[in-house]
This record gives sequence, structure tokens and C-alpha cells, in this order.
Amino acid sequence: MNRFENLPQLTIKLDDKTPITATQLKNFYDGVAKDYKAYTTKRKLHKGELYIESVKSGSIITTFVESLTPMLPLAEKLPTLIEYGKSLFELIDLVKDFKSNTVTKENSHHYERIGNIEQIINTAGQNNNVSITINNYGPNALALEKAITPFDAAIIRANIPVIEQELKIPITSESDIVELRWHQARNTDESSPGDKVVIGHFSTKPVKVLFGDEALKKKMLSTKQIFHTLFKVKVEVIKIKGKIKSYTVIEICDIIPDL
Repeated sequence: MNRFENLPQLTIKLDDKTPITATQLKNFYDGVAKDYKAYTTKRKLHKGELYIESVKSGSIITTFVESLTPMLPLAEKLPTLIEYGKSLFELIDLVKDFKSNTVTKENSHHYERIGNIEQIINTAGQNNNVSITINNYGPNALALEKAITPFDAAIIRANIPVIEQELKIPITSESDIVELRWHQARNTDESSPGDKVVIGHFSTKPVKVLFGDEALKKKMLSTKQIFHTLFKVKVEVIKIKGKIKSYTVIEICDIIPDL
């Protein structure tokens, strides 16, 4: 019995009317793997891997299934590949239908994976068709397909540099009140490149912090045991290419020492 039988499947068919090099095929698999990892990591889903269930002859037809991580109940694993496949469809349409000057702070996160999409699309070469199919079995049976023609691929390739250029423009968004903890602080009342904080609402990683008014940093530094204190603040978030580059504290709302 096939151990992958009846699992959700993502199948990508490369219609190789023109030759595809070994390097292109490697980049294709790498692009799919990176995009799946980016999707699951961003949504804090399980850290599974994609398995290649089969590669068929004729055109290059690759069927992917998810790893079955023993630590997770089966019901938590199976929907992920289906949702990832749907998001892949949506992202391809988003890039194909892109209009200039439409990247905003509200939608910039939708484009964070376009580098992976470019890598997948480029595998097809200039004259090949690509089709992506999602299949789910059992009581929630599902079959969806996305076809990408050479014309579609050319539009996507042309749009990606425009999107990337727009994403390089810093996008500022003001948040609601969030919780901030210091990770690293320079002993100066002025903003310093060495100042880093963690704001879990946006990211678990330390990020450079600036201050709309230097008195704000002075007030924070005057707090005893700054690294054992929770600060509730309003911040502006600066993103470039969809990634957080810095926070700017614009108001301190509350200071709560750890017990």
C-alpha cells in the first residue's frame, strides 16, 4: 500500500516543449520548497517538509505531499497543503494582474513571496506551459487547477521587477498599542543603531528601534531593570520589501515591571 495514498496532493506539470536544464529543474524544486516554508512559517503552522511522491515521464509531472510529523495529530496536518496550494493560486493571479503604484501598507505583505514565484515560473522557460493541480481526497474531496501559459509567464516576469521596486519604498504604518521588551540598549539618551527591541505583535526577532522624541528613550532608560520591564507603546513600523526594518516609538502608554 502506498503510504501517501489518500493524502492531499499538489501536482505541478512542466510541459517541456523546449528543453529544461538540470539547473532549472533544481531551481524549480528549490523555489517550491522555499515558498512552502515561507507560507507555513509566516502563519506559524507546523514545520513540515514537502515530499516528492512521484515524478512522471512525458512532461515533467511532480506530485508533492506533506511530511507526516509524528508530533502532530493527523487532522492538523492535512489541510496545510490544500491552503498553501490555494494561496499559490492567489499569489500568481495577484502578480499577473498587478497594476503599477498599487502597493500599499495594507497589501504589501501579500507580495512577500514573489521571489519564490519568480523562481518557480522561470523554470518553465520561455515557451512551456505550467499547470498546478490541488487534489484532496475523502469526505472533503477537492480538485482545483491553475494553468500558466507562456504569455501568462511573460506578464508575471515583467511585473515582478516593478513590484520589487515598489516594495523598496519604505512603507510606514502606525499600530495600535503593543507590548515592547528591550533586547539591547545603548547607554545614551539618543537613538542608537545598537538599540533593539522585540514587539511580539509584529515579530519575535529583535528589531532596531528609534524614537519620535528622544525624551521617550530617556524615560525608558530611567526605568529600573529595563530588561525585566514590559512597555506598552504606540509605534510606527517601517517595512521595506515587506520586511520590518525598524520601529519608531511615538508614545509610551504604560510601564509594567516584571513580578
